[in-house]
Amino acid sequence: MRLRYLTLSLASALVLSLAACSDGSSSKAGEESDSSSSTGGNSSSGIASSSSVCESCVTADHLPTNMTLGKLYGTNLWLSAGANGLYSLWFLDSTSLNAYGYSVIYSGFENGKLTFDNSSGRSYDVSSTIGTAIKNGIASGITLAFSYTEDSTLQVSVNGAKPLNVETAKYLAVDGYLSKAITIVDKKLSWVSGDSSSTYFFFDKGRYVRTGHSKSDFWEAGYYDVHRQSLIILPDLYMTDGSVKSMDLFEAATTTAGYNLKESGVTRVYTKSDLTVDYVDTDLLVNTWVGTENGYNWTFVLKDDASFTAIAKEGLSSTVESRTGTWGVFGDRLVFQTASCMNTKTCSAQVYGIVSDLTEDSFSYSSTDTTDFAYPESWTVPVYE
Repeated sequence: MRLRYLTLSLASALVLSLAACSDGSSSKAGEESDSSSSTGGNSSSGIASSSSVCESCVTADHLPTNMTLGKLYGTNLWLSAGANGLYSLWFLDSTSLNAYGYSVIYSGFENGKLTFDNSSGRSYDVSSTIGTAIKNGIASGITLAFSYTEDSTLQVSVNGAKPLNVETAKYLAVDGYLSKAITIVDKKLSWVSGDSSSTYFFFDKGRYVRTGHSKSDFWEAGYYDVHRQSLIILPDLYMTDGSVKSMDLFEAATTTAGYNLKESGVTRVYTKSDLTVDYVDTDLLVNTWVGTENGYNWTFVLKDDASFTAIAKEGLSSTVESRTGTWGVFGDRLVFQTASCMNTKTCSAQVYGIVSDLTEDSFSYSSTDTTDFAYPESWTVPVYE
């Protein structure tokens, strides 16, 4: 299934705390090494390799987890690569209390390249000279192109400049904080305060779902990882009451019951519990499906490029609804984001539900949709005459 691409650019306004649309903090981050005793060519982050057919090209599994990439805009530049497609670019803004600026993308690392820009995210106004340069650079796009020398040394070219050797960066981990994403796989983190609530469901392959209530009910589904002891949350598909941000970056302090997630100076106590997940085989869903709900006969086409079409008919030929959009699987959840529909008054812009009993021929779908044009609970492959 195609990796959907989302870029978030954040500079000095958010960098003091690892807690913004995902939060962040750098005061506890420890020292960063400007050099390394080894190059990055022998390290592996565990990311699945790029689909590129170029055997000599750099693939994601060749990248160290933390890298130093030299200097840009007069400041140090680092890259963190997770195991499931999230990449974060970090700048040290020494003119602003040694704060970090950062940008996060979800990418398939095609052809050994990463581009950080704000075409799908947002930039924050900054006051320092370095911060302004970072913001303008990300607005124009910062491209990292990785390659090998003849002696297999890993190098990177930043915005087409002369390639530099990629070196492993030494990040000093602080005890008592979340350090590895694997720690929260198949875990649920829950927070409740009065009528407000928030629950994260962390699945394998770096995917998550969050449900909750603030002004009203909301949910989001997307990608997560832990870089530099920062829990990065990157929503992809969602239904929001205004509570879903374009990104969250948390400082996650461990407790006996779970984690204290700090965002923009606000800390919430999340209780941890185990999840039992019946993971969905995404490849099995790529197909044409039919089902009946509220007297309407639906035909769905779920494509491997993450797009879908859905048509509902009354009887044999009367089309009463037609939709297109994007779909995704997150753990045991199947999510639809509608891009266009025939009946805007009755169209569900987002549909979220749990898949069960999936086979090559059928599955059950328990969704949040309660409209007249709710998606069917039972899906089967069509019968052709």
